[in-house]
Amino acid sequence: MRDELISLFIDDELGLDEKTDFVELIHTCRSFKDQTVGFLRLEQELRSDVAEKVPEVAVPTFKPSPARGRHPLYLAAAAAVAAVVLAVLFWPAQQTVNQAATQESYRFVMYYPGTTQAEITGDFTGWKRVSMERIGSSGYWEITLGLQPGEHRYVFIVDGRQRLVDPTVMTREQDDFGGENSILVTGGNA
Repeated sequence: MRDELISLFIDDELGLDEKTDFVELIHTCRSFKDQTVGFLRLEQELRSDVAEKVPEVAVPTFKPSPARGRHPLYLAAAAAVAAVVLAVLFWPAQQTVNQAATQESYRFVMYYPGTTQAEITGDFTGWKRVSMERIGSSGYWEITLGLQPGEHRYVFIVDGRQRLVDPTVMTREQDDFGGENSILVTGGNA
């Protein structure tokens, strides 16, 4: 407890009443006074121990051999290796970022009351069926998908078998199976 009191005194963290008590304690207890003076001298040493001179440090120097670094083939080979490493590290990441940045969210909505299942399939799903979500009991079904800008062909499928074109998209084409696909144009080509 006394060490802490001395530390608070040295750091000037005591209030006036505490400082008065501290000074009275020093005058009544010789061992406490000696301990306080010892801490004060230690504090003086710590604060005055500033380096007057920084010692010199010998730094080794590198001298290239006559054959190394002067031959143009070494330099060309190093540059080629660096270029290949940078291309491998950064090129695929740029393509992935650019593709993700150009995708747009598109919400497909279909009204078909009384059905128990609605799906969408198209070139943006690899012609695999993707389930749509029912919107309450309204008869509407929806799904939001990320699409690249461009022309997309798709069709809705209800109850697992009946193919329907999107009635909100007027552009259509005949498919190879006697049915129709809706054609949606997104992005800059729209």
